Amino acid sequence: MRVCFLGDATEMHLKRWVSQFSARDCEVLVVTLNTEASAADYPNCRLEIIATDPRVKLFVPRVLSLPSILWKLNRLLNDFRPNVIHSHSANTYSWLPMLAGARPRLITPWGSDILIHARNNLVYYVLTKLALVSSDMIHCDGINTQTALLDMGVDPSRIIITFFGTDTEIFAPRSDKNELRSKYNLTPNQKVIISIRTLTQVHGVITFIEAMPAVVKAEPNMRFLIGGDGPLRGELEHRARELGVFDSIQFLGRLNEKQVAEALAVSDLYVSTSLSESGLAGSTAEAMSTGLPIINTDTGDIRDWIEDGETGYIIPHSDPVVLAEKIILAINDDKMKENARSLNRKAIEERNNIKIEMDKMLNVYTKLARNP
Repeated sequence: MRVCFLGDATEMHLKRWVSQFSARDCEVLVVTLNTEASAADYPNCRLEIIATDPRVKLFVPRVLSLPSILWKLNRLLNDFRPNVIHSHSANTYSWLPMLAGARPRLITPWGSDILIHARNNLVYYVLTKLALVSSDMIHCDGINTQTALLDMGVDPSRIIITFFGTDTEIFAPRSDKNELRSKYNLTPNQKVIISIRTLTQVHGVITFIEAMPAVVKAEPNMRFLIGGDGPLRGELEHRARELGVFDSIQFLGRLNEKQVAEALAVSDLYVSTSLSESGLAGSTAEAMSTGLPIINTDTGDIRDWIEDGETGYIIPHSDPVVLAEKIILAINDDKMKENARSLNRKAIEERNNIKIEMDKMLNVYTKLARNP
């Protein structure tokens, strides 16, 4: 099986997905436009960067570079001759193989591409819809995303739902919590709240920052970990200083999979303040897999995963007052922590195990390859 993946090769979701299929004896080609991608992140794969300047934001320069990009893409595809072309995200990476006339094509929307961007930009909407309706199959990980696809006119018979999956061996409860805490300069008796979301507008981490003063007032020994990086990091750090909570926060920056697992292991509670989500966020699933209680905004399919008041709390987005109240309740709720250790972990093991979900996707690839 030869699979060509198109996507941002710096993203952890794509790295994890590709590693699953290179380990299944597939020949894998990864094509990206991001010049910061590294072949070291894709062992046993072929990584090809179609060099464009990712800082170019204006529409006209992008259009002028299109013939060159398509020519390079066609050369790669003609050389590799993939059985399946899988675009990760229904954005540029789905438009390009459509414009190149390549088949069979599979698209995986990541969420904000169709739930936000396609609704706010007419050109984006038209190109995304064309790519979706002409694709051989669309894969998504949430009912809300499936509904959005149907609203865009996608044939329901060509939509499949499987989850992105979580590595339950890497993201598991650990017995070395206190030892790991020393790496983060945390004492055994400090309570730790963690968020691991990209620092962008859609993930709403500003709400987490603005909830902190009330939490620290009630629980002075509280510490906060913020994993991930993004364009709003400077703004978030500035706001934390204004609110007087900067010294209670560790901004961890971009983390690899091992570092995410360690950061979750030293934490007592996970918070996601996203404004929009497809299905269940990967970071939320990883936190659940380690047995943490979850506070999550009412986005995506979260109500299918978290029992409000039992294994965590589901809150409205952009409401730091409610978030602070729920953090204070959850961090002192031993029954909720006990429920989360067993029930959140069990939910991921049974319904979101990456090995099971990727086996399902390999069957999809096989079906597409047989019927190009």
